[in-house]
Amino acid sequence: MESDNQLKQAVDDAFLMRLADQLENEWRRLGTHLAIKKAEVDRCLADHPGKEAEAVYAMLVLWFTRTRDKGPGVQTRILAEALKKCGRKDLAATVEERHSE
Repeated sequence: MESDNQLKQAVDDAFLMRLADQLENEWRRLGTHLAIKKAEVDRCLADHPGKEAEAVYAMLVLWFTRTRDKGPGVQTRILAEALKKCGRKDLAATVEERHSE
């Protein structure tokens, strides 16, 4: 079982918002690697017209909600791997560091 500190360091809404702000053109590919369907990505965009960071955040929250039962350790590994596949090793390292603290 993970310690309280590890649970506090897990992916949460505030962290997802900061991550969404840092993602650029690769966020759609990230959605694909997180098993978010194109139609769902398009829906996030339609729900937040002209506010791409909010659309990215909505997509990340969708993924986070779907994977909540996997636990924070698995979530952070999935997210970090998906970020690496998109060429964002910098953000993957941030996710991994957050969980390891």
